[in-house]
Amino acid sequence: MRGARATLAAILGRKLLSEFGSLNMAERNLMLKVSVEDFLNYIKVDRGFIHEYSPNERAEFYIEVLSDRAPLKLMRVIDDWFDVWAFKWRQRVRLVMDEEEDSSINVRVREKTD
Repeated sequence: MRGARATLAAILGRKLLSEFGSLNMAERNLMLKVSVEDFLNYIKVDRGFIHEYSPNERAEFYIEVLSDRAPLKLMRVIDDWFDVWAFKWRQRVRLVMDEEEDSSINVRVREKTD
């Protein structure tokens, strides 16, 4: 990773560890990859880059500029975004766990009724 992605990975990696405690390497890598992409998508939409030429490059450039010229502003944007993202992540995990539990329960019920 280089540039904006590396900056985001470093910041979000620390936030993930702080928010979610001890994660194994696979969990951390998955969450880090998803959070970096989600944040870049957020910036593309929030700044209106999504409808312009090269939205990925524009979002990354915007983050690089903020990182160099206004790092506190970048941290505020990330902090505000991360709070919502972490909440939604927990909802996603809960949905997946509920689906797995439902599937497991369905299998056990079928086994007992067959």
